[in-house]
Amino acid sequence: MTGEICFFRKRFFGGFNREDVISYIATISQERNELMAAKEKAEEELRELIREVATLRFETEVAWRLTKETKETIKGEGQNEIHVY
Repeated sequence: MTGEICFFRKRFFGGFNREDVISYIATISQERNELMAAKEKAEEELRELIREVATLRFETEVAWRLTKETKETIKGEGQNEIHVY
């Protein structure tokens, strides 16, 4: 029903058909619940991706420091300089 225009049947003595209104409210309520569940799932996936990025950044920093220290150690021992990229 998302994006649809809803028309309610009119009653003979003013107002709208009660069943049409109740049906519409039930439909949009169900859509809202589905959207809220999808939003919560997307937020959890985002939190997981943020944790993953933080872990990868940490691991990259550790690897970079170890590479730098290893390179300095080898250079300090008088051996040929090793280029690590």
